[in-house]
Amino acid sequence: MIHDLTAAAVAVRWLLFLALMLLAGLPWFAGWLQRHVCAGLARPLPTLACAWAGAALVALALAAVQLLQITARMAGVGVHELDADTLGWVVGQTPLGHAWLLRSALLLTLAGLAWAWRRQPVGARRLGWLAALGMTSLATLPWNGHAGAGEGWHGWLQLGVDVVHLGAAAAWAGALAGFCVLALARSNRWLAALMRFLRPGLSIVAVLALTGLVRTHELVGWTWAAWTQSAYAGWLLLKLALFAAMLALAWRNRRQALSPGARGPAHQVFERHVRWRLYGETLLLVAVVAVVAVLGMTGPPMTPGG
Repeated sequence: MIHDLTAAAVAVRWLLFLALMLLAGLPWFAGWLQRHVCAGLARPLPTLACAWAGAALVALALAAVQLLQITARMAGVGVHELDADTLGWVVGQTPLGHAWLLRSALLLTLAGLAWAWRRQPVGARRLGWLAALGMTSLATLPWNGHAGAGEGWHGWLQLGVDVVHLGAAAAWAGALAGFCVLALARSNRWLAALMRFLRPGLSIVAVLALTGLVRTHELVGWTWAAWTQSAYAGWLLLKLALFAAMLALAWRNRRQALSPGARGPAHQVFERHVRWRLYGETLLLVAVVAVVAVLGMTGPPMTPGG
C-alpha cells in the first residue's frame, strides 16, 4: 500500500509539474515569438486558448489530488479515510493549504481569462498576463517541497532560488513545446525562430546551472559520503545526466545551425536532423521532470558544505 501510494504521489507530482511548466512557459514563449519572429502578429487563437483553459483545469484537479495525498500521508491514513476536519485544518492552518488555495485561485483565473479571450486577438499583453499567472502558480510548488521546510531568511532564500530555478525550467519547457508544435506544423518560420532563440536559450541554461548548484550545495553538499550513500544523490546524478544529454543535443543543433551546410543544398536533411534532436530534447525534459518528482518524495542528506 505504501509503495502504491508513493507511486501515485510521484505520478501526480510529475503531471502537475508538467502542466504548470507548460502553462507558465508556453505563453512566455509565444510572447517572445511575437516580439522577435512574428512582430506585430496578434490574431485570435481559439484552439490554443481553449487548450490553455483545459490545461489549467487539469492542473487544478491534479493539485486537489496532491493535496489529498499529502494530507493523508501527514495523518497516516488512506486518502479514502480522510475526514473533513483534518482536511479543513490543513487547508486553513498550514503553508501547504495556503499555497494550494493561492494556486487554485490563480489557475481558475488563468482558465477564465484564456476562455474569455479565445475569440480575441492574442497580443503580447494578454500573453504576458497568462504567463504571469502560470509562473505564479508554478512558484507555489516549492512550498510543498524541501525549500518550503526552511526557516527564517535562509528558508526564504532557498524558496527564492527554487522559484527562479522553476521559472527558468518552465521557460525552457515552453520553448521546447512551442518549437515542437511549429516543427510538427511544418511552419516555414520554425527553424529561423530556433536559431534566434540561441541567446535566450543560453541565458536560461546559465540560470538553471547557477540555481541548481546553489540547491545542490544546500541539499546534498560536496562530501563523498553524501554522494555515495544517499538515494537522493543517486536520483540527482540521474537528473544531471539527463540534463547533460539535453545540453548536448542543444549544442549539436547550435553547431550545425552555424555550419555552411545549414544553408546549402542539404538544407532539408539538416532540418530533419534538427527536428529529431528537438523531439529528443523534449523527451529528455519529460524524463527530467519525472526524476524531479521522485526527488521531491526523497529525503536529501542535508549536509551543505560537507
